[in-house]
Amino acid sequence: MATRRLGHTVNVKGPRGQSVDVKFFTDGAIRFRLNEAGPMMIRYAFLPGSGQNVIVELTPTAGSPWTAQTKG
Repeated sequence: MATRRLGHTVNVKGPRGQSVDVKFFTDGAIRFRLNEAGPMMIRYAFLPGSGQNVIVELTPTAGSPWTAQTKG
C-alpha cells in the first residue's frame, strides 16, 4: 500500500472550545479528527453516488466532554 501524502490541514474551533482537524490528502481522501471528544457515535451517514454531497453526523455519548451542557 502506498504512503498517503497530506496536502493540507485545517483546524476549526467550535463555540465551546471544541476543536476539529480536517486533513485533505493528495489522493482525494479526507480525514477529520475531533480533538478530545470521545466517546462519539455515528448518528447519520449519507454516502451517495459520484459528484454528490457527503454528510456524516457524529453525536457525543455519555461521558464525552462534547456532551451539551444544560443549565439547571
